[in-house]
Amino acid sequence: MTVEGVGQERAVVLLGASGAGKTTLAAALLAAAGAPPARAPGPGRLAYGALVHEGVRVHLLDPPGAPDLAGELHAGLRAAAAAVLVVSPVQGLDARTAQLWELCEAAGLPRLVVLTQLDRPGADADEAVAVCQRVLGEGVAPLQVPLHDDDGPVGGLLDLLSLRVSDASGPSVRAAEPEHLPLVEGLRGELVEAALTGSEDEELFDAWLEDAEPATEVLRAELAAAVLRGDVQPVLVAVPLRGVGLPDLLDALVTLLPAAAEQVPPPVVHPDGSPGVLTGRLVAEVVRTGLLRLWSGALVPGEPVLVGGRGPVPYDGPAAGAGALVETGLQGRPGEAVCDPDEPLVLAPWSVPAAQFPVGVRPDEALAGRVAQDPVARLAEHPRTGQLLLWSYGPQHAELLLAGLPSAPVAVPAGGRPATVLVRVPAWCARTVSSDLAGRGGEVVRTEQEEAGVVIEARLPEAELVGYAQALARASAHTGSFARA
Repeated sequence: MTVEGVGQERAVVLLGASGAGKTTLAAALLAAAGAPPARAPGPGRLAYGALVHEGVRVHLLDPPGAPDLAGELHAGLRAAAAAVLVVSPVQGLDARTAQLWELCEAAGLPRLVVLTQLDRPGADADEAVAVCQRVLGEGVAPLQVPLHDDDGPVGGLLDLLSLRVSDASGPSVRAAEPEHLPLVEGLRGELVEAALTGSEDEELFDAWLEDAEPATEVLRAELAAAVLRGDVQPVLVAVPLRGVGLPDLLDALVTLLPAAAEQVPPPVVHPDGSPGVLTGRLVAEVVRTGLLRLWSGALVPGEPVLVGGRGPVPYDGPAAGAGALVETGLQGRPGEAVCDPDEPLVLAPWSVPAAQFPVGVRPDEALAGRVAQDPVARLAEHPRTGQLLLWSYGPQHAELLLAGLPSAPVAVPAGGRPATVLVRVPAWCARTVSSDLAGRGGEVVRTEQEEAGVVIEARLPEAELVGYAQALARASAHTGSFARA
């Protein structure tokens, strides 16, 4: 069966720290394309929406920004073929944003950066780009330059490849003013050089060095190839409340990001553990309850499927092909495979952080159901006391899992004597590091400002010291250190 749109799907995860504006951006993109709003199965859960632009279906995954809700984040990373990192120049680039960037790199996801909230006081696009380049890497390069109206707000964007200006009324509609061209010449040269440096067409780069200007369509194709290689991460601008940048960003999603069907799927094995191979038959994955990511083959209404080795059951959802995300009524646990009954397979497990926040609970069927649908949480009895523990990634994660239960949770104190540590970090990430220490069962004793940064004295359970160096490196963008007091 031929499924319309196969090869024309984009699967994009929107990432950003809490308050950066990514959910507002997702809603604005869907509205601009005339698509329904994104849906989430509950508070703090992965939201999903889809739109069609220029004949290409774009699947948008919007995980919650709270660090505690790591399972939803990793579900989005697993299902996506590309990422959009949303950065607010007002908030700045914090440790959480740097962590998200590292996760994208580890997953091999091509990336775009989008600056939001430029309509707020104090927002500086140039400074935001400079910080992104300093923290995220030299591959970050502006593709657009914001142009301000006479009264201050951003009213248009100058595209550095086409040298045309777009505004809230639509995509590139007029040539840039002559006085603008000298101001952006250097930025444009850096972007073109970055796009052409790794090009397979060496003659094109040589010609450009000799002042032979390639066509805009050629440059955009080369930029897309550089994004796919991971050489360049273009920076775009969007001001959702003014409508500025939305048409250009929609164009970028379909022209600069790769088709989801081209993504290398996760490894598979047969149920007996022997290596498996994708043969073109159906292999999909449960991202969250009711949402599937297709890695191979097609979902055909009326055809039987296996869900996590259970079944077969008839599939009664919409038709979909490789690369698509689709909402269905199939019930499965995150990470489970949905397969052709004639060729059952098991997908390689997700790389998710270990649950590290224990809370004492009473047995409850509703809680057990929520835990079964969560890729991080687990229920286990304490080996000495026999108390039932809910293991989650942090207080907010536990609160969401326990919402609506009749009895209040009882915190389980960590065993053993605490260790006193001195953590030294720059001021910009001190609050994040303090929150992380508290989430690990630690107690912040004092915080002092020094010339080189901030010193945090904390008491931390001995068990939490195992692997804390890596956790601190992620929280401080590799700028922090710690030692026992």
